[in-house]
Amino acid sequence: MGAKVTFKITSKENFKTTDKQYSASIASKFSPTYVEGQITFVEGLQEIYLDFHGYRKCYSTPQESGMNYVGISTTDPKTGTVTIDGEVLQPRLKDVVAYKNKEYLYRNGSSGEGWYEIGDEDSPEWNT
Repeated sequence: MGAKVTFKITSKENFKTTDKQYSASIASKFSPTYVEGQITFVEGLQEIYLDFHGYRKCYSTPQESGMNYVGISTTDPKTGTVTIDGEVLQPRLKDVVAYKNKEYLYRNGSSGEGWYEIGDEDSPEWNT
């Protein structure tokens, strides 16, 4: 017996779930609708979900090790908000952005979860 597979692309605004695995018993709350065998790519989150055996499960995660370069921010990460291409970023741990001549990493630090400066082009090692 073969399995039928469908593929759907949706935006993060139209994807209504908040965990990495969901029971189909709450499928009425899913957006897009649960479809057995459906693979859903969520733009903006870069996540892939599969509806199978009564569950919607995430089969992709941001890089588990290393850092995830997101882009160039037009707002200062030190304010707590990062804007890329006119959209406010919902940061994840290990996201990296550039702002002016500095680089920032979103991480758990001494002040809690937030953006921490990790590089400054005005003071590169080769200038010392």
